[in-house]
Amino acid sequence: MLAEWFLYLTARCPKHLRALGYPQEIIATQARYRRCKAAWRPHLESSRSLILECAARARGRQCAVILGSGVLLDIPLAELSRQFERVELVDILHLPWVKRHGLRYPNVHFHALDVTGVCEALYAHSEQAGKGQGTTSRLPQVLPSLLTRSLGIGGIDFLASVNLLSQLPLVPCAFLEKRCHEYSAQDYEIFSRALIANHLLWLKNNAERVCLITDLERAIHNNLGEEIDREDALYGVSLPEPDRVWTWNIAPRPEVHPQRDLQHRVGGYLNLRDVELGA
Repeated sequence: MLAEWFLYLTARCPKHLRALGYPQEIIATQARYRRCKAAWRPHLESSRSLILECAARARGRQCAVILGSGVLLDIPLAELSRQFERVELVDILHLPWVKRHGLRYPNVHFHALDVTGVCEALYAHSEQAGKGQGTTSRLPQVLPSLLTRSLGIGGIDFLASVNLLSQLPLVPCAFLEKRCHEYSAQDYEIFSRALIANHLLWLKNNAERVCLITDLERAIHNNLGEEIDREDALYGVSLPEPDRVWTWNIAPRPEVHPQRDLQHRVGGYLNLRDVELGA
């Protein structure tokens, strides 16, 4: 706990991201990994393997961009740094030790960017409500991503979104539910679906070879291994059957419940450019 608190205090990020809870979320993920390392290992190995399989099929060798690099658990960084002239790691923030690790590879660069493009607007939206000025009835609009311009990177040979897609709405929606009380479950579902659909469209349009690894469904199993609940992880955004499928035992008991396991069905796509997106 003390180590987590120290990480939180030393994580540098803009005020609005701290208010939304991103440092806590990243640090909590790292702490869960330490507690559930054995259960996570197959998922992390599958993620790294798919990234390398997809990267090997890229025609160019100049630039690889990884979205959702996190604390590098699922990123085969050493291999990518050997395969490409430049590797650009993108996440909403990077912990200090992650950046220190990246110094081992002179061609690896970090970009702290909000790939949703809405977090700052959401914070301003909630501040207005907190001052009693009221808010508009609509959530901030999810616009086409400004990520390309923000990165300042052209000619991406290999682009990967790694265990990020289903997570995009979670922190923003949790923040708004605490700070604003004017929105319905349907409002949040529409907002979440727009974030996910926008991310998919951006991926498809910005590289020839695009790797996507994402949760598709979440399931709860009891202590007998029986499934007792299942839900869509993408808020109704449909994707065809992936090239690879595996199970991520993300919270084995008693991580979130003494008698229940939380598992994710994960899909890996070798090239999102070839995938027909649904509504």
